Amino acid sequence: MLSILFSLSFLMVTLPFVPYFFTSLTIPSYSEELSVRQLFQFIQDELYRTESMTVSNDTLLLKNHNGEVVSIDQYQQVIRRQVTGKGHEILARDIEELEIQTNSFGFDITVKTIEGQLYEKKFSLY
Repeated sequence: MLSILFSLSFLMVTLPFVPYFFTSLTIPSYSEELSVRQLFQFIQDELYRTESMTVSNDTLLLKNHNGEVVSIDQYQQVIRRQVTGKGHEILARDIEELEIQTNSFGFDITVKTIEGQLYEKKFSLY
């Protein structure tokens, strides 16, 4: 009887702390941030192959050395890449807004995700 009473009191004391223990075990997800960073890396890689660049209506137009025009823009909730207006390569998903602005040395990209996070990157042309 005494052991049952002891185990019951132990459960009564530790039971309220169980939810706090499980919430501390949750690992934060960085998949959204990694997705946007990968998008920025794709754009940087594309810039290495670019001869000239223009921005029109939040669409980045890059002319490569082969004369092909690569466009990067937002289509619904994704950011896509097209070559000479053909194809549909998705670079990032769950994007609420894409904003591209030119500056004196290149351009700035601001990406707002569906979850409300803002990511910004400045790109320079070589």
